[in-house]
Amino acid sequence: LAAFMLLSTTICALADDNTQTGTPTTGKTITLNVSNVADGDTVSAYKLVSYNTTGNGYEFNEGFESYINTKKAESQTAEQYLASLDAAGVNKLLEGYATECNTGTAYNLPTTSASATATNGNASLKLDAGYYLLLTTTSSTNSKVYTPLSAFVKVDGENLVVYAGSNTKALTAEQDGSYKVSAKFEDGPTIDKKTNATKSSEDAAWKDTAAAGVGDIVRFYVAVTIPKYNNVSALNLTVNDTLTNLKYKDGSVKVYQNEPNVKGNNTSDTEIQGAIKNSDKVVVQDYTVTDGTGKQSLKFELDYAKIMEGATQSKTVYVYYEAIMQKESVVEKKHSGENVATLTYSNAAKPDSEHTTDKKQTNVYNYYLSVNKVKNDTEEALKGAMFSLYPDKTSKDAIKFVKATDTDGTEYYRPAAEGESGAVTVLEANFRIRGLDANTYYLEEVETPKGYTKPKDRFKTTLTSKLDENNLHTGKLDAAASNMTSVNDADKNLIIAGINNEVLHQFDATIKNFSTPNLPTTGGTGTVLLSIGGVVLMAAGAYLLFFRKKKEN
Repeated sequence: LAAFMLLSTTICALADDNTQTGTPTTGKTITLNVSNVADGDTVSAYKLVSYNTTGNGYEFNEGFESYINTKKAESQTAEQYLASLDAAGVNKLLEGYATECNTGTAYNLPTTSASATATNGNASLKLDAGYYLLLTTTSSTNSKVYTPLSAFVKVDGENLVVYAGSNTKALTAEQDGSYKVSAKFEDGPTIDKKTNATKSSEDAAWKDTAAAGVGDIVRFYVAVTIPKYNNVSALNLTVNDTLTNLKYKDGSVKVYQNEPNVKGNNTSDTEIQGAIKNSDKVVVQDYTVTDGTGKQSLKFELDYAKIMEGATQSKTVYVYYEAIMQKESVVEKKHSGENVATLTYSNAAKPDSEHTTDKKQTNVYNYYLSVNKVKNDTEEALKGAMFSLYPDKTSKDAIKFVKATDTDGTEYYRPAAEGESGAVTVLEANFRIRGLDANTYYLEEVETPKGYTKPKDRFKTTLTSKLDENNLHTGKLDAAASNMTSVNDADKNLIIAGINNEVLHQFDATIKNFSTPNLPTTGGTGTVLLSIGGVVLMAAGAYLLFFRKKKEN
C-alpha cells in the first residue's frame, strides 16, 4: 500500500474545526488545477464530507461513515474520532478507505462530484464546499500509478478556503483565482517484495530479510501495483521469480487483496479467486543444483481483468507463496537463500510493447553452532561426550540432523529434511551444526565419558540475528543478544561461549567436564580434595586403632 501512504493530512483541518457558525456560501465553487498529470489521464473527485444545512457541522458520505464506524469506539461520534487522530492516523484512515474504494468489495464508492481529463499536464476541477478524495485513472500509453490526493474546500465567512495535497496550510490562489496542487505518480505497473519465516524467536514481520533454518518454510509476497487503465480490458502481467537455495512449496500460491497475515493464517475473504492463470504450472524450472548452489524459476501469470474487476483506481494485490530452505544454503560456508522477482507487462493488443520492472530481492539467513567439550579447566578435548539439541526446555523429541562433508573436507551436521535417511539425534562432541534458524534451543549432554561428572540439566542456547538501522537482518549474529546459559545454576561455571570472531554467523560454545565431583556451594574442587584427604586420614586412624587393639590383646 505504499502508493496510498502519502495521502493528504488536510482532513485534520476539518476535524479540528467542526463548530462553524453562520450559513455556508451557496452556489460558490473553486477551481482546483491538478498539475503533473499526463495528458489523457482523468482525475475524479469523490466527496466524502459535506457541510450540513445549518453550516454548523458536517455530514459524511454513507460509505465513508460506515468505514469510520468500523474504526472508532462505540462511544465516539465520527467527528470525535477524526478529531482524536494525528496526521499519521488520518493518513492511515484514508489509506484504508482508498483501498476499499479500489477493491469495491466492502463499501460503496462515494458519488463522483467532478471529473476532468488532463491537457497540457493539467486537469481542472470545479468543487463546492466539502472534503474530497481525488483518484486518477491512466491510459495504456501513459501507464502511471497515481498517488491519491485529498482536497478540503472550507467555508470561511463569505469565502472558500482551500487545503489540498500534503499542504497543512491554505493554498494561495493563482492570478486567475484558481488553486494548484501537484499529483504524484510512478511509472507502472510496479512491484515490491517481502519475506518472513514461519518460526523464529524474533518478532514476525514482513521485511526484505528473514531468518530460517534448513527445512523451514519461508513465506514471500510480491506486491503488484497495477494502474487503472482507461479503455483497456486486457493486460499481460507476469511475475518472474528466481529462487536460490529455496524450493517452491507446491500449491502454496494465492493472490490477496490486502497484505497477507504475517503468520500465514490468511482468511479466505481477502483472496482473489482465479487471479493466477497458470496456478498449476507456476514452476518453470525444477529445483536443480549446480556447483553446490540450488536454483528454481517460477512464473505467475496474473489475470488483469479478474484482478481489476470493479476497480476505479490503481490497485495493489499480493502474490503470496511459500518456499522451503534447502541444504545447499550451507554448502561451502554459505548461510542463506535469496529470491529475486521482476514484473513483465504489456498491452495484450500490443505484445511488442513489453516492459520489465527493476529487480526486487529478499534474503533469508541461517546460522551455525559449534560445541566443544574439554577436560576440567584445560583446553584439552574430551572425547565420548554425546549431545542432543531440543526445540524447547522440556521437549523429549530431539532435532534430527544429517552429517555432511564440505568441499574442503570439513565435517558438519545440518537439520534433516522430512523423511531423509541417515538422520541422527545424538551428536558426539566436538561437533558443528550449520543451517539453524535464529531461535532458542536447548542443548543436553545425554552421555558423559566415564570418570567425569554429568551436568545437572540442559543449556539454553539463543541465536539472535543482528539487525541494521532499518531493522533488517544483516546475516550476522548479535553478540549481545546471542548467548548460552545453564538451566540449573549449578552448571553455570561449565560454559565458555560467544560469537566466532572470524565467522560472525557462528556461535561457539565450550562446555567443561570435571573428573571429580564439583561442589560449587562449598568452594569447588579444592574443598572436595580436602574432604577426600579427611576421609583418608580417618581410614588410616581406624586402621592404626585396629592394630593397636590387636597388639594389646
